[in-house]
Amino acid sequence: MIAADSDLILSIWREQMRDQASTNTELDTSLILPIVLGTLDGKPYIMVLSEGKPREIASMQAISVSLNDRRPSVVGENWALIFTLEDWSLRHAFAELCATFATRIREAKTQGAALEQIYASMNQWKRLLQPLPAEQTEQLLLGVAAELIAAPVISKENDIPLDTVVDCWTGPLGAPQDFTFPSQEAAWEVKALHLHTSAIAISSPEQLDTAQYPIKLITVELERNTEENDKGITVRDLVQRICLLSNDPESVRTKLEDGIFHAGLRIYSKAIQETRFIPHNVSVYTVDGQFPRIESSKLPAGITSLTYSIQREAIEPYRILAEDNPLTIME
Repeated sequence: MIAADSDLILSIWREQMRDQASTNTELDTSLILPIVLGTLDGKPYIMVLSEGKPREIASMQAISVSLNDRRPSVVGENWALIFTLEDWSLRHAFAELCATFATRIREAKTQGAALEQIYASMNQWKRLLQPLPAEQTEQLLLGVAAELIAAPVISKENDIPLDTVVDCWTGPLGAPQDFTFPSQEAAWEVKALHLHTSAIAISSPEQLDTAQYPIKLITVELERNTEENDKGITVRDLVQRICLLSNDPESVRTKLEDGIFHAGLRIYSKAIQETRFIPHNVSVYTVDGQFPRIESSKLPAGITSLTYSIQREAIEPYRILAEDNPLTIME
Protein backbone atom coordinates (compact mmCIF):
# COMPACT_ATOMS: atom_id res chain seq x y z
CA MET A 1 0.00 0.00 0.00
CA ILE A 2 1.21 3.52 -0.89
CA ALA A 3 0.38 6.38 1.44
CA ALA A 4 -1.93 8.69 -0.50
CA ASP A 5 -0.55 12.16 0.17
CA SER A 6 -0.20 14.96 -2.34
CA ASP A 7 3.62 15.13 -2.15
CA LEU A 8 3.96 11.48 -3.13
CA ILE A 9 1.40 11.91 -5.91
CA LEU A 10 3.39 14.83 -7.32
CA SER A 11 6.64 12.85 -7.12
CA ILE A 12 5.07 9.96 -9.07
CA TRP A 13 3.92 12.29 -11.83
CA ARG A 14 7.32 14.01 -12.00
CA GLU A 15 9.12 10.67 -12.22
CA GLN A 16 6.79 9.45 -14.96
CA MET A 17 7.33 12.64 -16.96
CA ARG A 18 11.08 12.60 -16.45
CA ASP A 19 11.40 8.98 -17.53
CA GLN A 20 8.69 9.36 -20.17
CA ALA A 21 7.20 6.25 -18.61
CA SER A 22 4.14 4.70 -20.21
CA THR A 23 3.29 2.59 -17.17
CA ASN A 24 0.66 3.56 -14.65
CA THR A 25 1.02 3.51 -10.87
CA GLU A 26 -1.77 2.37 -8.59
CA LEU A 27 -1.98 4.78 -5.69
CA ASP A 28 -3.23 2.48 -2.94
CA THR A 29 -3.84 -1.22 -3.55
CA SER A 30 -6.12 -1.46 -0.51
CA LEU A 31 -8.81 0.78 -1.99
CA ILE A 32 -12.06 -0.87 -3.09
CA LEU A 33 -12.04 1.46 -6.09
CA PRO A 34 -8.55 1.51 -7.68
CA ILE A 35 -6.96 4.91 -8.34
CA VAL A 36 -4.22 4.93 -10.97
CA LEU A 37 -1.78 7.75 -11.66
CA GLY A 38 -0.27 8.43 -15.06
CA THR A 39 0.88 11.08 -17.52
CA LEU A 40 0.17 11.55 -21.20
CA ASP A 41 1.73 14.21 -23.43
CA GLY A 42 3.04 16.03 -20.38
CA LYS A 43 -0.33 16.07 -18.65
CA PRO A 44 -0.94 14.24 -15.34
CA TYR A 45 -4.12 12.25 -14.92
CA ILE A 46 -6.10 10.34 -12.31
CA MET A 47 -7.84 7.17 -13.49
CA VAL A 48 -10.56 5.64 -11.31
CA LEU A 49 -11.42 2.03 -12.25
CA SER A 50 -14.78 0.43 -11.53
CA GLU A 51 -16.85 -2.61 -12.40
CA GLY A 52 -20.11 -0.70 -12.92
CA LYS A 53 -20.46 2.25 -15.25
CA PRO A 54 -19.82 5.53 -13.39
CA ARG A 55 -21.94 8.61 -13.80
CA GLU A 56 -20.60 10.99 -16.43
CA ILE A 57 -18.97 14.16 -15.07
CA ALA A 58 -18.69 17.33 -17.14
CA SER A 59 -15.20 18.64 -17.92
CA MET A 60 -14.04 21.82 -16.22
CA GLN A 61 -11.86 24.71 -17.30
CA ALA A 62 -8.60 23.06 -16.26
CA ILE A 63 -9.61 19.40 -15.92
CA SER A 64 -10.86 17.23 -18.78
CA VAL A 65 -13.03 14.30 -17.74
CA SER A 66 -13.58 11.22 -19.90
CA LEU A 67 -15.27 7.86 -19.41
CA ASN A 68 -13.69 4.85 -21.16
CA ASP A 69 -15.27 1.43 -21.68
CA ARG A 70 -12.55 -1.17 -20.98
CA ARG A 71 -14.65 -4.31 -21.49
CA PRO A 72 -13.63 -7.07 -21.61
CA SER A 73 -11.22 -6.36 -18.80
CA VAL A 74 -9.96 -7.50 -15.45
CA VAL A 75 -12.81 -8.24 -13.07
CA GLY A 76 -13.85 -5.03 -11.33
CA GLU A 77 -12.12 -2.75 -13.88
CA ASN A 78 -14.63 -2.50 -16.74
CA TRP A 79 -14.77 1.29 -16.73
CA ALA A 80 -12.19 4.04 -16.38
CA LEU A 81 -13.19 7.52 -15.21
CA ILE A 82 -10.23 9.70 -16.15
CA PHE A 83 -9.44 13.20 -14.88
CA THR A 84 -6.68 14.90 -16.91
CA LEU A 85 -5.07 18.17 -15.82
CA GLU A 86 -4.69 20.62 -18.71
CA ASP A 87 -2.60 23.19 -16.83
CA TRP A 88 0.60 21.91 -15.18
CA SER A 89 0.79 25.03 -12.98
CA LEU A 90 -2.26 23.70 -11.09
CA ARG A 91 -0.61 20.36 -10.29
CA HIS A 92 -0.50 20.95 -6.52
CA ALA A 93 -4.27 21.48 -6.30
CA PHE A 94 -4.83 18.53 -8.65
CA ALA A 95 -2.71 16.31 -6.39
CA GLU A 96 -4.78 17.42 -3.40
CA LEU A 97 -7.92 16.43 -5.30
CA CYS A 98 -6.46 12.98 -5.96
CA ALA A 99 -5.55 12.62 -2.28
CA THR A 100 -9.12 13.61 -1.38
CA PHE A 101 -10.44 10.85 -3.64
CA ALA A 102 -8.26 8.27 -1.90
CA THR A 103 -9.18 9.44 1.60
CA ARG A 104 -12.90 9.32 0.93
CA ILE A 105 -12.83 6.05 -1.03
CA ARG A 106 -11.01 4.41 1.87
CA GLU A 107 -14.14 4.93 4.01
CA ALA A 108 -16.47 3.25 1.48
CA LYS A 109 -17.60 -0.38 1.77
CA THR A 110 -18.71 -0.88 -1.84
CA GLN A 111 -17.64 0.41 -5.25
CA GLY A 112 -20.99 2.15 -5.65
CA ALA A 113 -20.50 4.01 -2.37
CA ALA A 114 -16.93 4.85 -3.40
CA LEU A 115 -18.13 6.37 -6.69
CA GLU A 116 -20.60 8.50 -4.74
CA GLN A 117 -17.64 9.81 -2.77
CA ILE A 118 -15.96 10.80 -6.04
CA TYR A 119 -19.06 12.69 -7.20
CA ALA A 120 -19.44 14.37 -3.81
CA SER A 121 -15.78 15.42 -3.77
CA MET A 122 -16.06 17.05 -7.20
CA ASN A 123 -19.27 18.86 -6.28
CA GLN A 124 -17.83 20.15 -3.03
CA TRP A 125 -14.62 21.39 -4.65
CA LYS A 126 -16.63 23.24 -7.29
CA ARG A 127 -18.94 24.76 -4.67
CA LEU A 128 -15.96 25.73 -2.52
CA LEU A 129 -14.34 27.72 -5.31
CA GLN A 130 -17.41 28.98 -7.17
CA PRO A 131 -17.52 32.79 -6.97
CA LEU A 132 -20.80 34.54 -6.33
CA PRO A 133 -22.04 36.68 -9.22
CA ALA A 134 -21.31 40.36 -8.55
CA GLU A 135 -25.02 41.30 -8.60
CA GLN A 136 -25.93 38.57 -6.13
CA THR A 137 -23.07 39.55 -3.82
CA GLU A 138 -24.23 43.16 -3.72
CA GLN A 139 -27.84 42.19 -3.00
CA LEU A 140 -26.71 39.91 -0.18
CA LEU A 141 -24.50 42.66 1.25
CA LEU A 142 -27.36 45.15 1.03
CA GLY A 143 -29.71 42.80 2.85
CA VAL A 144 -27.25 41.90 5.61
CA ALA A 145 -26.28 45.56 6.14
CA ALA A 146 -29.94 46.51 6.51
CA GLU A 147 -30.60 43.75 9.02
CA LEU A 148 -27.57 44.71 11.12
CA ILE A 149 -28.63 48.38 11.09
CA ALA A 150 -32.14 47.30 12.12
CA ALA A 151 -30.93 45.21 15.08
CA PRO A 152 -30.27 48.16 17.48
CA VAL A 153 -33.53 49.79 16.35
CA ILE A 154 -35.41 46.63 17.32
CA SER A 155 -33.53 46.49 20.61
CA LYS A 156 -34.48 50.08 21.45
CA GLU A 157 -38.11 49.91 20.29
CA ASN A 158 -38.84 46.57 21.98
CA ASP A 159 -36.69 47.21 25.03
CA ILE A 160 -34.83 43.94 24.37
CA PRO A 161 -31.07 43.46 25.01
CA LEU A 162 -29.09 43.61 21.78
CA ASP A 163 -27.63 40.18 22.56
CA THR A 164 -31.17 38.74 22.49
CA VAL A 165 -31.90 40.45 19.18
CA VAL A 166 -28.79 38.82 17.69
CA ASP A 167 -29.86 35.45 19.13
CA CYS A 168 -33.19 35.86 17.31
CA TRP A 169 -31.69 36.81 13.92
CA THR A 170 -33.40 34.19 11.78
CA GLY A 171 -33.30 35.76 8.32
CA PRO A 172 -30.07 34.04 7.16
CA LEU A 173 -31.56 30.68 8.20
CA GLY A 174 -34.44 31.00 5.74
CA ALA A 175 -37.17 31.95 8.23
CA PRO A 176 -40.16 33.94 6.88
CA GLN A 177 -39.12 36.99 8.94
CA ASP A 178 -35.62 38.29 9.67
CA PHE A 179 -36.01 38.47 13.47
CA THR A 180 -38.32 36.12 15.37
CA PHE A 181 -38.96 36.37 19.13
CA PRO A 182 -40.98 33.32 20.27
CA SER A 183 -40.97 34.35 23.95
CA GLN A 184 -42.51 37.71 23.03
CA GLU A 185 -44.62 36.25 20.22
CA ALA A 186 -43.37 38.89 17.83
CA ALA A 187 -41.49 39.07 14.53
CA TRP A 188 -39.71 41.79 12.56
CA GLU A 189 -39.14 41.86 8.82
CA VAL A 190 -36.38 44.08 7.40
CA LYS A 191 -36.30 45.44 3.86
CA ALA A 192 -33.23 47.09 2.33
CA LEU A 193 -34.23 49.79 -0.12
CA HIS A 194 -32.20 51.75 -2.59
CA LEU A 195 -32.57 55.48 -2.17
CA HIS A 196 -35.83 56.78 -3.72
CA THR A 197 -37.22 53.27 -4.33
CA SER A 198 -40.99 53.57 -4.66
CA ALA A 199 -41.98 49.93 -4.00
CA ILE A 200 -41.06 47.23 -1.50
CA ALA A 201 -40.47 43.70 -2.81
CA ILE A 202 -42.11 40.93 -0.76
CA SER A 203 -40.68 37.48 -1.45
CA SER A 204 -43.51 35.27 -0.18
CA PRO A 205 -47.06 35.36 1.26
CA GLU A 206 -45.61 34.21 4.60
CA GLN A 207 -43.31 37.23 4.94
CA LEU A 208 -46.02 39.63 6.16
CA ASP A 209 -48.50 37.01 7.36
CA THR A 210 -49.46 37.74 10.97
CA ALA A 211 -51.24 34.41 11.54
CA GLN A 212 -48.47 33.23 13.89
CA TYR A 213 -47.03 36.46 15.32
CA PRO A 214 -47.68 40.21 15.08
CA ILE A 215 -45.13 41.69 12.67
CA LYS A 216 -43.30 44.98 12.46
CA LEU A 217 -41.80 45.96 9.09
CA ILE A 218 -38.56 47.97 9.00
CA THR A 219 -37.36 49.66 5.82
CA VAL A 220 -33.72 50.76 5.63
CA GLU A 221 -32.67 53.12 2.84
CA LEU A 222 -29.10 52.42 1.79
CA GLU A 223 -26.93 54.03 -0.85
CA ARG A 224 -23.70 52.38 -1.96
CA ASN A 225 -20.67 54.66 -1.80
CA THR A 226 -19.04 54.38 -5.23
CA GLU A 227 -16.42 57.03 -4.53
CA GLU A 228 -12.94 56.46 -3.13
CA ASN A 229 -13.50 57.87 0.33
CA ASP A 230 -14.47 56.62 3.79
CA LYS A 231 -18.04 57.88 3.74
CA GLY A 232 -20.54 55.29 4.91
CA ILE A 233 -20.15 52.03 6.77
CA THR A 234 -19.17 48.45 5.91
CA VAL A 235 -20.75 45.22 7.14
CA ARG A 236 -17.54 44.61 9.08
CA ASP A 237 -17.95 47.99 10.80
CA LEU A 238 -21.55 47.16 11.69
CA VAL A 239 -20.47 43.86 13.27
CA GLN A 240 -17.88 45.67 15.37
CA ARG A 241 -20.36 48.32 16.53
CA ILE A 242 -22.96 45.75 17.54
CA CYS A 243 -20.34 43.77 19.46
CA LEU A 244 -19.27 46.90 21.37
CA LEU A 245 -22.88 47.54 22.39
CA SER A 246 -23.51 43.96 23.52
CA ASN A 247 -23.05 42.36 26.93
CA ASP A 248 -21.06 39.42 25.56
CA PRO A 249 -19.05 40.69 22.55
CA GLU A 250 -17.30 37.40 21.72
CA SER A 251 -20.50 35.37 21.73
CA VAL A 252 -22.31 38.02 19.68
CA ARG A 253 -19.45 38.20 17.19
CA THR A 254 -19.59 34.44 16.66
CA LYS A 255 -23.36 34.53 16.10
CA LEU A 256 -23.10 37.45 13.68
CA GLU A 257 -20.33 35.80 11.69
CA ASP A 258 -22.34 32.56 11.55
CA GLY A 259 -25.37 34.50 10.29
CA ILE A 260 -23.31 36.27 7.64
CA PHE A 261 -21.93 32.90 6.50
CA HIS A 262 -25.43 31.38 6.29
CA ALA A 263 -26.56 34.40 4.29
CA GLY A 264 -24.01 33.43 1.64
CA LEU A 265 -21.13 35.79 2.45
CA ARG A 266 -17.64 35.37 3.90
CA ILE A 267 -16.77 37.61 6.85
CA TYR A 268 -13.16 38.07 5.65
CA SER A 269 -14.02 38.75 2.02
CA LYS A 270 -13.10 42.01 0.31
CA ALA A 271 -16.79 42.80 -0.17
CA ILE A 272 -17.49 42.57 3.58
CA GLN A 273 -14.38 44.54 4.48
CA GLU A 274 -14.53 47.31 1.90
CA THR A 275 -18.03 47.83 0.43
CA ARG A 276 -19.41 50.95 2.07
CA PHE A 277 -23.09 51.84 2.40
CA ILE A 278 -24.51 55.21 3.37
CA PRO A 279 -27.65 54.74 5.54
CA HIS A 280 -30.52 57.16 5.13
CA ASN A 281 -34.02 56.96 6.54
CA VAL A 282 -35.13 53.97 8.65
CA SER A 283 -38.88 53.54 9.10
CA VAL A 284 -40.90 51.12 11.22
CA TYR A 285 -44.44 50.04 10.28
CA THR A 286 -47.05 48.01 12.12
CA VAL A 287 -48.38 45.20 9.93
CA ASP A 288 -51.98 44.83 11.02
CA GLY A 289 -55.57 45.62 10.08
CA GLN A 290 -55.80 46.74 6.47
CA PHE A 291 -52.06 46.84 5.86
CA PRO A 292 -51.72 46.00 2.13
CA ARG A 293 -50.37 42.48 1.85
CA ILE A 294 -51.15 38.96 0.61
CA GLU A 295 -51.60 36.30 3.29
CA SER A 296 -51.08 32.55 2.87
CA SER A 297 -54.63 31.69 3.95
CA LYS A 298 -56.07 33.83 1.14
CA LEU A 299 -54.14 32.27 -1.72
CA PRO A 300 -56.26 30.51 -4.36
CA ALA A 301 -56.04 26.71 -4.37
CA GLY A 302 -53.03 25.47 -6.32
CA ILE A 303 -50.89 28.59 -5.77
CA THR A 304 -47.81 27.50 -3.81
CA SER A 305 -45.50 30.50 -4.14
CA LEU A 306 -45.84 34.18 -4.90
CA THR A 307 -43.79 37.38 -4.92
CA TYR A 308 -45.26 40.84 -5.07
CA SER A 309 -44.51 44.52 -4.45
CA ILE A 310 -46.13 47.15 -2.21
CA GLN A 311 -46.07 50.85 -3.03
CA ARG A 312 -44.40 52.72 -0.18
CA GLU A 313 -46.99 55.47 -0.18
CA ALA A 314 -49.69 52.85 0.47
CA ILE A 315 -48.22 51.93 3.87
CA GLU A 316 -47.56 55.47 5.14
CA PRO A 317 -50.60 55.35 7.48
CA TYR A 318 -48.98 52.41 9.30
CA ARG A 319 -45.61 54.07 9.96
CA ILE A 320 -44.87 54.45 13.68
CA LEU A 321 -41.24 55.56 13.58
CA ALA A 322 -38.88 57.42 11.26
CA GLU A 323 -35.17 57.73 12.00
CA ASP A 324 -33.05 59.94 9.75
CA ASN A 325 -29.68 58.89 11.20
CA PRO A 326 -29.90 55.26 12.39
CA LEU A 327 -26.18 54.98 13.12
CA THR A 328 -26.52 57.33 16.09
CA ILE A 329 -28.26 54.47 17.91
CA MET A 330 -25.05 52.46 17.54
CA GLU A 331 -22.77 55.10 19.06
